[in-house]
Amino acid sequence: MNDAKGRVGYRDEPNECTESFDKKDETDMTTKLHAPGIGSSFTDFLEEESIRDDVMGVAAKRVIAWEFERLMKESKVTKSALASRLHTSRSQVDRLLDPSNVKVQLDTLAKAADVLGYRLKIGFERG
Repeated sequence: MNDAKGRVGYRDEPNECTESFDKKDETDMTTKLHAPGIGSSFTDFLEEESIRDDVMGVAAKRVIAWEFERLMKESKVTKSALASRLHTSRSQVDRLLDPSNVKVQLDTLAKAADVLGYRLKIGFERG
């Protein structure tokens, strides 16, 4: 059936799905949505799904990649020039700048920061 604008699927009359849905079901759904612990925090969700460490690793690498790209622009250093200064390949620099590649060693990060005139600083915060 179509609605006034010609959209398919619109129905005025009840069907088997709407008939079985009564006011009690609506109340139960509302209670469930506002139950304690639901939507408590994004970190809790990630922990429940057992993906917190992976997500945090990717997030940290995205920040690092973004920061290196910013420093390279600021220093007017191309990927090829950075690779030359690091005595490595352009593909290695691409891996360093790839936000989804979390397999970058700390000494590589420190050396890249150094050749750009910066010092790598790593910190911790209570989680």
